[in-house]
Amino acid sequence: MKRIFFLLLTVALALVALTGCFGTESHVYSSACDPFCDCCPKPVERTPAQEHTRESCESTVCSVCQTALEPLAHQYENGCAPKCKVCGAVRTDLTHTYATECSTTCSLCGAKRDDVIHTYSHACDAECDVCKEIRPAESLEHAWLHPCSTKCSYCDVTRAAEHVYEFECSIECIYCGATRAVAADLHSFEFGCSSTCLTCGFVRNDNEHAYSNACDQTCDYGCGYEREEQHVWKGACNALKCEACGATKVIDHVDADTDYICDREECLAICDHVCFNDDSLDCDRICKVEGCGKPVAAHTYSFECDTTCNIEGCTTGDRDVDHEAVAVCGTVCRYCGETLEIAEPVAHTYDGACDTECNLCGEKRTETAAHVPSADKGCGVCDVCGEATGFAHSYEYACSEACSICGAENPEGGHEGLYPCSAECQYCGAAMDKILHTFAHDCSTRCVYCGAHVRTDAADPHTDVDGDKCCDVCGEALPTTGDGVLPEHTILPKKDEE
Repeated sequence: MKRIFFLLLTVALALVALTGCFGTESHVYSSACDPFCDCCPKPVERTPAQEHTRESCESTVCSVCQTALEPLAHQYENGCAPKCKVCGAVRTDLTHTYATECSTTCSLCGAKRDDVIHTYSHACDAECDVCKEIRPAESLEHAWLHPCSTKCSYCDVTRAAEHVYEFECSIECIYCGATRAVAADLHSFEFGCSSTCLTCGFVRNDNEHAYSNACDQTCDYGCGYEREEQHVWKGACNALKCEACGATKVIDHVDADTDYICDREECLAICDHVCFNDDSLDCDRICKVEGCGKPVAAHTYSFECDTTCNIEGCTTGDRDVDHEAVAVCGTVCRYCGETLEIAEPVAHTYDGACDTECNLCGEKRTETAAHVPSADKGCGVCDVCGEATGFAHSYEYACSEACSICGAENPEGGHEGLYPCSAECQYCGAAMDKILHTFAHDCSTRCVYCGAHVRTDAADPHTDVDGDKCCDVCGEALPTTGDGVLPEHTILPKKDEE
């Protein structure tokens, strides 16, 4: 009986040992990370396994249970997290990630950086060629072809600018050659009939000499020019009178038969007088030719209506003059300027409302209508009265080849582009026949004038000795899209501007 009891007891103890900790589920561990129960006869591995405590990811022993451990690699939330999420160690290989080479904010953590160099096509390009970030308008530097240019050479920005002229009367801007209309009275000419301005060198083509009357031979401006004789003489030899201006002159008689009678039928005057002086006055003479004995007057007068002989002591040279006949028209004598009292003066006669000089007496009037430029005679000649108008030719555009009024050739005409490579005329917009881009260097790919044309066949390769990815010759960015293919250029800032 006892044998059976001990047998049953042994079986019971064995069952208790197999169920652990005498049949209970409460295991006992030395520490929170102990992997095996301390009271189980056989090692029972703890489930679920508990994490050991490390001082750092590099630790090889648990700081609680002293269990040997394998070192762990640091774990970070992302590529630019500053600390290990396991042990909190500060990393030394932190690397931010940016969407582009010039992005200012990390794509992962949002960290900012200040040493960004954006890339722009030109100094006034507002959008970065790489990241498309817009830079402040106040930092843009526009390029103006001339100090008077109103549009930036690279972009569409405009400004208010005035042309600069060397003189007040200069017609062309000293920078861009743009022309303007200049009032005639601003030019300075040596004489009223001079063609070249003493100040700016402008040459006018409407200048004319001025004369006191239709027959005056010497220019009134004092330039010394003399024209051919204009008088229309009519009358006898010793009393010729100009039909145009009333001037008189004496010509030699013709006496082929020596009868002392002029052979001209309109004259028949006693001529070739042989005179002696009476009272020593040259203007009071008596002919000594036999059968003549005629007094021969040689009086001289200062002007047409002068009544007294100029010879001092002459007693026979006083004469009566019909001022009204001399004046022809108006109320002022054309020779002496004396105001005449004429009951019914003859009206002045003019070629038109814009004519300034009376056709009969030459008297000037102060108020006239405006001249009308002539389509047939040229803009400088009035179509109504024929006088000089002072008008310059009129052109629809600065490049027009002919005057829009008279059709005269424009010496400055012809289409002209803003640059040698412009496709359109800067004045009228007409298409240019020849477009010639200009490059600063053999390896340059962008035109120095328009900046828009990029060529892919530069004569020589770029040179980059200093390795800054910019050509040492032309300063342009080196190609980055393959051999022989040039991308759109981006102009990097100079080293001293970084």
